[in-house]
This record gives sequence, C-alpha cells and structure tokens, in this order.
Amino acid sequence: MLMAFDAWFSISIMIFCFATMMLSRISPDIVMCAGLSLLLVFEILTPQEALAGFASEGMLTIAVLYIVVALNQYF
Repeated sequence: MLMAFDAWFSISIMIFCFATMMLSRISPDIVMCAGLSLLLVFEILTPQEALAGFASEGMLTIAVLYIVVALNQYF
C-alpha cells in the first residue's frame, strides 16, 4: 500500500515536531506554529482547515488563558 506525498509529508512534519519538542528548548507553540506553517506553505492544508481548531469557543478560551499566564510572568 503506497501513500501519497501529502500523507508522507504530514507524518514527517508530525515526527519532526514531536522530536523537536522533546529534544530542544524551543517552546512548543513555536514548534507547532512552524509545523502548521509548513503544511500551509506546501498546500497540504487549506487556511480553513488549518484554523478549524480555533472555531471552538473552549479552545480560544484556553489560548487566551495561556497568553494571560505568559504576560503574568513578566509583571
């Protein structure tokens, strides 16, 4: 069974992101944004598909709380 380029590329990006988060000091949000950007640049995902996870109100609430906590560390 052969997989298309899109599938192989997506799997390699996922492995790259997990390995980078485990083995480096780069923050996970930057790693995941880079992975998402690569999928967008190579047209594996459409912008609508890439941003579909933010359609949930709960997900946006958690994202805002992360921002508040990060800002709280500086003040």
